[in-house]
Amino acid sequence: MMSRSDVRKGAQRYDAGRPFVIGLTGSVASGKSTVANLLRDHGAAIIDADQVYRSLLAPGSALRQRLVDRFGRAIVGTDNAIDRARLGRIVFQDPE
Repeated sequence: MMSRSDVRKGAQRYDAGRPFVIGLTGSVASGKSTVANLLRDHGAAIIDADQVYRSLLAPGSALRQRLVDRFGRAIVGTDNAIDRARLGRIVFQDPE
């Protein structure tokens, strides 16, 4: 594990007048939400890609309807959510 001094040595100077983006990735239960909450507590704006995805494909959304119109009801699972695996198979098997 890196020490704080190692981190400081490797850090670049930050221009407080310019915003920057931090991307948090990791496997399930790796601490992404914990880190995001810590950043939020320090004033960072957080964009949760999972929430954005869910809202874009929520029942009644324009994008969801366009996907169903284009690829058929087969992409809708029994839980009424878009089945990403089915959609992926359809999309990536189509040469166009």
